[in-house]
Amino acid sequence: MPIAYCLLPLAYCLLPLAYCLLPLASCLLPLASCLLPLAYCLLPLASCLLLFDPVVRYGTECLNTAYR
Repeated sequence: MPIAYCLLPLAYCLLPLAYCLLPLASCLLPLASCLLPLAYCLLPLASCLLLFDPVVRYGTECLNTAYR
């Protein structure tokens, strides 16, 4: 018996679940496209904070740059 015949009942079982989740995915897609520019905006700020984190933690020495 080919494996496709074994997987067919599983596909019939999961198909209603896919129909249920498809509207949810189409609802969340505009939200994701709205949050993506915000992530691009916050990424430089996060990298800046990571760069100067050793200055705050260890005083005047910045381990990530050549400045002392």
